[in-house]
Amino acid sequence: MIMTIDILLLKFKNYSNIYNKISNEEKNNNLIKLKRGLYETNINANPYTIANVLFSPSYISFETALAYYGLIPERVYAIKSATFKKNKKKKYNNSFGLFLYQDVNPNAYPYDINQILKKKQMILIDYIP
Repeated sequence: MIMTIDILLLKFKNYSNIYNKISNEEKNNNLIKLKRGLYETNINANPYTIANVLFSPSYISFETALAYYGLIPERVYAIKSATFKKNKKKKYNNSFGLFLYQDVNPNAYPYDINQILKKKQMILIDYIP
């Protein structure tokens, strides 16, 4: 389950030093840091779901989507996502992999996004017929 720092502050509100508790949870692998202020509790979480949450709005696209649908033979080492109105490329590297984000034209962004339910979690990915 993905948790924000705000959720963790509420969850550990009875501890005298909440940030030490969060740090201990990380050391014990009960929390996996995705980026500053964002954590995952499941070591087996789907990286595609994480990609949608790390930087939003975004959806899985480019060669990652092509590989997901089996349309390219190459192995993809980074999860590439499309976003808009960010005016920059973004990169995150954590325990779940390398995540890259690139702007697309805002007029193209909302079209042909496929919603796939995997293990009770929604994944947003390019729709490729």
